[in-house]
Amino acid sequence: MSKQYIEGADFSLERFTDSVPQDGRYYLLKDSQIAAVFDSQEEAQAYYKRLCLSYWTRMLGSDDLTLRLQAARGLLRRDRTHRPALETLATYGDSRERSYAAESLRRLERQQAAATTAEA
Repeated sequence: MSKQYIEGADFSLERFTDSVPQDGRYYLLKDSQIAAVFDSQEEAQAYYKRLCLSYWTRMLGSDDLTLRLQAARGLLRRDRTHRPALETLATYGDSRERSYAAESLRRLERQQAAATTAEA
């Protein structure tokens, strides 16, 4: 039995749960309804990850700080250089997150400066 979901999102990826047929395939549910079926785990995971990125990107602009922080953390799990997510954590994260994000942003600036210098 497996179920992947983001708390508060309207979608999940499920296999061998009570909500989906017990045929071994992977089911993407939206609003508790089957929206897509996948035979391979790789295909299912790729689709699910795209949905997660889209969801987190939308939530990064939320007025709800808790959702914004959750989105920033989710985006950074996939892309450690996601600038808007780093900026969110640098401003609103806990002390450890602020420190990490600030250092990551400085590193990105140095990398961009080095790339610009190398191009010149």
